[in-house]
Amino acid sequence: MRYFSKVISKPNSIIEEVRDGFKLVKQTRICTFIDGVLDTEDPELITKLNKRPDLFRTDRPWLQKDNWRTTDEGIKLLKEGERLGIDCRHVREWYLKEKIQEVKTPKSRKPEAPVVNEKKLVGSPVRSQPKVVKKIDYKELMRIAKDKGIKSFGMKKEALEEALKGVI
Repeated sequence: MRYFSKVISKPNSIIEEVRDGFKLVKQTRICTFIDGVLDTEDPELITKLNKRPDLFRTDRPWLQKDNWRTTDEGIKLLKEGERLGIDCRHVREWYLKEKIQEVKTPKSRKPEAPVVNEKKLVGSPVRSQPKVVKKIDYKELMRIAKDKGIKSFGMKKEALEEALKGVI
């Protein structure tokens, strides 16, 4: 009987393990797939391989996804990337396309100013924003007064504010 494995690019060995709890006691190689194909007539091996239909099949070989590097477009991209000085060893196709695009169209040194669309309505009043006064606590007022050279010991908050208004 002929079995096909998902792994095609290298010899794929099927190993049976004997364990005692978490400890590995013994490993035995059952069979080896060469180029994803195994021909066998051993009934014991056939039953073991039939237990895993997600890994082994008998009707046809597994479809392998095309590697983008082996296609005509991929070869052109790799050559273009090498010509532009881009490291193409471990790169995905979309990233290589992005890098080639960046190298071909360099960014200008000055960023473009954002376009401001100023539409003023005639006759509409311009509202000014009210000034927000930040509330300052007593300790902060004491520090400010000390920095300004005002002796603030024993002064109340209102008196301290009035003294600072005259200095500032």
